[in-house]
Amino acid sequence: MAKTREPAKVLLLGASGYIGRHAMAALGRSWTIGTYCNTPFDRGIYFDPAKMCVRDIIPSGAKIEYAVILFAQLGLDACKADLAASNEINVRSAIRAIDELIELGIKPVYTSSQAVFDGEKGGYTEDDIP
Repeated sequence: MAKTREPAKVLLLGASGYIGRHAMAALGRSWTIGTYCNTPFDRGIYFDPAKMCVRDIIPSGAKIEYAVILFAQLGLDACKADLAASNEINVRSAIRAIDELIELGIKPVYTSSQAVFDGEKGGYTEDDIP
């Protein structure tokens, strides 16, 4: 008899946001592990990316193949108002999480907004300079 393989998990770092909630709903709870920082949800795992390590929040025995980084300080005005906090979450914490995921053998998927561009041209691609 063939051994049934447990589904690979997707870790959604910042699953309490709009995209994270929809990703969890689309993938299903059996495929996802989700984190939150400010907005708790049922079976969510607390994770403050500015103060915590990813390895400390992964459940024992979880077989995580991918991690999608969805956490961020949102809103251009909020980011402009506190550049240090924005840089800590949106840049340094994301880099730390990516480095740690790679060390753990988990493939990181990084998301960002189109706000890295000035809005002059439109139709941006990965080759465009932010």
